[in-house]
Amino acid sequence: MPTTYVLADQLSTMGILDGLRQRRAYVTKGPQLSFDAKIEGKSYPIGADMGIQEGQISFIVALLNPSQTLHARLIENGATIAQTEIHHVSEWQYQHQADPDKAAWYRLELSDETGDTLAITNPIFAGPIKQPDRYYYGEFLR
Repeated sequence: MPTTYVLADQLSTMGILDGLRQRRAYVTKGPQLSFDAKIEGKSYPIGADMGIQEGQISFIVALLNPSQTLHARLIENGATIAQTEIHHVSEWQYQHQADPDKAAWYRLELSDETGDTLAITNPIFAGPIKQPDRYYYGEFLR
């Protein structure tokens, strides 16, 4: 059965709700993990917004007690930018060049050898905040 983990500052109803509001959660069918982005000495957990960054982002994946070979995929805006097999190793790092002009989100997916998804994280965000296009009712009538 899938389980949702919420990264909360305190073990209470308010702490869990605050963790959910900050998007600090992942869903898993087994592997427990942490997924962080680090740039210029500052670490950003799942759900964080790094803002506009320039330079190398280090994505760090840590697994607690990996018991099987896992396939890890790092996703940027829906496209795989890195993937690896994790064989009983508890940590994987990937370096990625930040684009300060591009809004991006990054998430981690773990799957088993058959391709079944075992875990998926909420994203870590970077870049400028994309403002939605605004349309008015009169524009639709034309």
